[in-house]
Amino acid sequence: MNVWRSTTCALAIIGLASVTTARAATITFETVPEGACTPGSITEGGITASFATAAGQFCVLDIVDLVGDPSLNTAPFSGHGVFNTVAGTLAPLEVSFDTVLSDVSLAFGFAASGQSLLLETFLTGTAVGGNTFSTVPNAAGFFSGIASLSGASFDRIVLTGSTNFGIDNINVTPTAIPEPTSLLLLGTGAAG
Repeated sequence: MNVWRSTTCALAIIGLASVTTARAATITFETVPEGACTPGSITEGGITASFATAAGQFCVLDIVDLVGDPSLNTAPFSGHGVFNTVAGTLAPLEVSFDTVLSDVSLAFGFAASGQSLLLETFLTGTAVGGNTFSTVPNAAGFFSGIASLSGASFDRIVLTGSTNFGIDNINVTPTAIPEPTSLLLLGTGAAG
């Protein structure tokens, strides 16, 4: 192996270790007018989340207005959130992202105890992960929790509750991508 190939391969390997830093973003519902149903698309931190569900099932509401207790206006729920407003319906809420992500966490809540939320992740339509999360009691008879998944890359999440539920503050991190120059160096080194 000549010196050029050795040097180029070494630089490529070092370069592959440096990836584009992924910036985390939090999708909130503060900019969406209260009462808007199935809030369409929201862009925060350069990441766009698009929401889909059965018509009119999930609407943006203020947590204090929903349960009537100002003590709930703190993390993980604060200000506006998205809530299933049609009693007795269990249609899932789908959230698609315009970039591939490596992890997600979000606040969720129910008005009744003993409920659970199924969080599933998908990449180009194929299921890549999922877990069921339970709640803990909160003030004013509201039961909340944090659902999170990481590891496998995904571009869509599906949320299904055991009964009507709400979510707030979707935290996401894009999958890190190798720098283009690193890939170029690797190709140049391999070519000789």
